[in-house]
This record gives sequence, structure tokens and C-alpha cells, in this order.
Amino acid sequence: MLFADDSYVFCRANTWEADFIMELLHLDEQASGQRVNFEKSSVFFSSNTEASVRDFLCGQLGIYEVDDNTTYLGLPNIMGRKKTTILGFLKDKLQKCIQGWEGRLLSRAGKEVLLKTVAQAIPNYAMSVFLLPVETSKELEGIMAKFWWRTGSSNTRNISWMSWGCMCRHKHAGGLGFRSLHDFNLSLLGKQEWQLLTNESSLIGKVFKARYYPNKTFLDASLDPYVHSDPPGLQDKTVHNLFRLDDKFLEENVEIIDSPKVSYFIWRATSGILPTCLQLLKRHVVISPIFPVCHEAEESIFHALVSCSFARACWNRSLVSISSWSADSFGSWFQSLSARINPQALEEAAMVAWSIWKARNEVVWQQKSSTAASVVLSARSLLNQFLFAQSRTTNSLSNSSVGLSSRVDWTTPISDQIKVNVDRALFNDVSHFGMGCLARNHAGQVLEAFTTSRRGIVRPKIAEIIGIKEALSWIQQHN
Repeated sequence: MLFADDSYVFCRANTWEADFIMELLHLDEQASGQRVNFEKSSVFFSSNTEASVRDFLCGQLGIYEVDDNTTYLGLPNIMGRKKTTILGFLKDKLQKCIQGWEGRLLSRAGKEVLLKTVAQAIPNYAMSVFLLPVETSKELEGIMAKFWWRTGSSNTRNISWMSWGCMCRHKHAGGLGFRSLHDFNLSLLGKQEWQLLTNESSLIGKVFKARYYPNKTFLDASLDPYVHSDPPGLQDKTVHNLFRLDDKFLEENVEIIDSPKVSYFIWRATSGILPTCLQLLKRHVVISPIFPVCHEAEESIFHALVSCSFARACWNRSLVSISSWSADSFGSWFQSLSARINPQALEEAAMVAWSIWKARNEVVWQQKSSTAASVVLSARSLLNQFLFAQSRTTNSLSNSSVGLSSRVDWTTPISDQIKVNVDRALFNDVSHFGMGCLARNHAGQVLEAFTTSRRGIVRPKIAEIIGIKEALSWIQQHN
């Protein structure tokens, strides 16, 4: 069996077949002019091969024997019954990856990108070949869930406000769109099944047919009686939970505003997992349930954001028309609100709710009180600044994509002179900033360029000054 530039050769553990393989390798060397490197080759035997036979054949072939726990191309050479132990390297690999992120100041949006693009991709290769044990999949998901909900150091005890299964639901269904590893594992193996169905003449197709369904088709192959399946009652319960009305999240509310911070806040509020006093008390945190702002009632999410006297004063000063101050939950109240107002007013409603929660946190952690007028003014100011920044970014991207001449600020230097342009880029999510320099002549030809990066979070002007300093040093080095 060939894989890339390596080959697997299968034979019985006896002297005759070992000699025959050596003859074949010698013929291949004479025909192709390529010699097998036996120092990089290895051999492994089945468990019922005696130790004396193994030693004799290894000496005859001149190849060393490898252990059962060795890997090839990142996967175990031999898969035994203890799959959880054998595939434990996936857990170690994921933990090392996440440990490298724990020292960074990451936002929720940054964590979401890292989990979806990096962490969840680590077991993909193994899942395309093996069906991971459910225990292994749960352990990997648990590591990612702890990283998601962790807000302090690794030694700090954090609260998991929502199960990983709920977060794996689509954003239109109230989740965050994370991947269920077991379900994704089945889908990857489904590709292998499709290959067996559509390409029965392949080597793997012939092997599987001869072993498992010699007189049948793949779809008619019988399962081993010891292979269990999910109980029908559990499947019905799962489907029932997916269509519960109170867990639904309106499709148009998934991205109320492009700000990841505000969108994540609205998701937590509508999902009922904001850390209010009442929610903390339900999770066995010793705390008074009374709302620390008004001291009038228990702090539920709806009371803190809507029905409290301070929250009502904020909503009355906003441009959002509130028709009802009572609801079963903040999620149902916000859904009914979104059905009555336009998207622009809904953006302001989301920002006002976030500002009310921010003012609440200032009371709790800084003993700093705010007025309703200042909260609404801050919400409008932040919303206008964000929308203005988004419009500038959109216009910049659209102009650069169509190549408008208005975006071309560079002018050619005088003949026989060189112009060096410097620019900076900020990556605050990963605590880095970078600089780049580009040297061009009077004809506009690029002569040289270089880029560099530094660790830290600085203001744009500081980054530009550092970039100019690096450019001057670079020019001096190149005379």
C-alpha cells in the first residue's frame, strides 16, 4: 500500500516470505535505481507472533521493530482495544495549544475564532480515520469549554453558564455555532462510506467487501450485535429539545449589531446566562439576590435590564418605544420588541441594554453610580462611533477592491531618488503591532521591503513613530 513516498508491505511472519520481500526490493532497486533506506524503515508484528520469531526476522531483514504505541504521519500504527488511551495524544495536543493562549488578553470574539479555526481542527485528521470514543470527544469538548468560560487565571474557578451541547447549536437556534466533535466525526467517516459505495474497485473497497459483506452491498452489511446505538427514546428527547419555543432565537436577531461585544452580551441576556445575583445564587454562590442598584427586588436579568426603575428611566430617555414593561424573560421581551421596531432602533436598543449592564457593573465593582441621561448619552455616542468606524472600513475596502484613483495617495519621487513609505497595523486581540516599509524608485518599481512586529498594545501614533524609527535603522543598514 503506497502513501506519499512511503510504502506498506504486508506479509506472513515466516522466513520464506521475508526472503521473497528482500528479492522484490532488490529487483525494484535495479529497475528504478532507488535503494530502500533500511535505517528509516521499521516493522511491526501481530500480537500472536512469538518473540523468537520477531528477533529472527528483524535480523534477517535488517529492520528494527517498533512498539505498538508508535505513530506514523501523526496517527497510531496499531489500533488496539483501549482507544481512549491510544488516542490520548489528541487531548495532550489540545491542552498544549490552549495553554499557549491563556497568557493572552483575548476577547470573546478572539476566543471564538481560535476555537473554531485552530482548536476544533486538531482532531480532524484522526476523526477522518477513526471513530473516537465518546469519552475522548467529551474530554476534548470539556477542555475547549473551560477555555471559553475562563475569565481569570487557570487556577481560578469559573462557572460554565451553558453546556457545550447547547453552544454547538446554530446561531439561529440560540447557540454559538461550535462543533460537536462526535457528530463531525461521523460526518467525516461518512465520506469514507461514500468512497466505499462509489468506488468498490479500489483496494480499500475490495478489502472491506471481502471481509464484511462478500455477498452483499455496503448498505446491506450487517452490524456486529455488540455495536450499540442510541436508544430511540433519547433520540426523540433530543429532537424535542431542539424545537422548544423558549430556546429559539429569532434569525434576524442573530447579528443585531456587528459589534462582537454587544452581540455576545445580547446572546447571554436572551439565553438567560448573565451573571446576575439571582443567577449566581442558583449556582450556589453565596450572595444576596437583591439588585444592588435599586435595592427594590431580586436581580433577575429582566429586572436589571428592563423593569428596574433605573432601567425604565434609561429606556424612557432613549428613542426606543417600549410598549410593555412585563414579560416572562428578557429573551421573550426582546423578541417582541424586535418585531415592532426597525433595525436602526433595534441597534440602539441593544446598545442601551449593554450600557445599562455596564452601569450596573460600575456600581458593583467600583461603587460608581450613573444617571439615566449619562447612560443613554454614552450608548448613543458609542453606537454612532461604531457605525462611523464601520462605514469608513466598508468604504475603504470597497474603494481598494475596485481600484479607485481616490485611494492612490502615493506619488513618484524625483528622478534618481528613492521614496520609502511606512505604515503600521495594530492587532490588539493578540497584543501585537506590526510595521512595514516599502522602497520604490521614480518609476514606481519596488526595490526592497521589510516587515517586523512587536509585542504589546500601543496607540496608533506610537506605532507609527516606532515604524519610522525602524525604517530609519533599516535605511542606515542598507546605505
